[in-house]
Amino acid sequence: MKRLAISIFAASFYFSQLAQAADFRVAPRALPVGVGDVFEVPLVVDGQGQNLNAVSGSLIYDPTRLELVGVNESGSVISLWAIDPVAAKNSGHLEFSGVSTGAFGARLQVGGTGESADLLFTAKFKALSAGPVEFKVESPEALLADGRGTAASSSSTFTTIEIGPASLTTAPTKLTDAVPPQPFTPLLARDPSLFDGVWFVSFSTTDGESAVDHYEVREGWGRFTRATSPYLLRDQSLKSSVRVQAIDTFGNARTERLISSEMKTSLFGGWRILAVLLIAAGLLWFRRRSKK
Repeated sequence: MKRLAISIFAASFYFSQLAQAADFRVAPRALPVGVGDVFEVPLVVDGQGQNLNAVSGSLIYDPTRLELVGVNESGSVISLWAIDPVAAKNSGHLEFSGVSTGAFGARLQVGGTGESADLLFTAKFKALSAGPVEFKVESPEALLADGRGTAASSSSTFTTIEIGPASLTTAPTKLTDAVPPQPFTPLLARDPSLFDGVWFVSFSTTDGESAVDHYEVREGWGRFTRATSPYLLRDQSLKSSVRVQAIDTFGNARTERLISSEMKTSLFGGWRILAVLLIAAGLLWFRRRSKK
């Protein structure tokens, strides 16, 4: 009898732990999808009453059945991405890892789906063939917002979406977008847990018309190069100006400059060099004109 009581207690404790597991899943769709349609897939996490502040995992899908069009982070509870899903390719594995400056776990309504959970991001896919397609988060992980980085119990729920044989889109598809991504503020930071404590820049924005396709960063007078957030600065002396571009799927770009008190001296130094070059060019022009 004693053994039975212990077994019942252990089973109850086990199932209560499962019930409190942070569950990663794709929010169900209210509208049908057909071949050729572009549709949104919101990835959410249900903290089951637990307060969380960090998540990671990989959204799995079949790239022969679906084409990844873009990722929109508007409305996300994540404020800093270590692995930004915006940079993902159509590989069947949409990796993500990010943290929030505050705790989340409250149930939020995810646009028109009837789903109550916290939104991580919304992926856009184009349906390539008819039939059921499955989504699941592989290796889901979440951390509790307890100040100690304690790992929370995590799970993932399969979501299946049925793709019809023909396009079911009733409204005309918007084929143009002339509006750049939303304004944003690049942030300068360093943390012992990232890049061995050296300087990096974090950035993130959204695009209301289509989706952010990628980011590019320029240090000093160099060229813009494709980058992801967080971006490790090459110039750790902070003597180079830093600009970040967000480019959407239609090629529209929003450029923002990194502004930080840590870089004031560097920026003045850059203007001094520019002033010297302008003066030298003026003197050269004056001498040439004098000789004529």
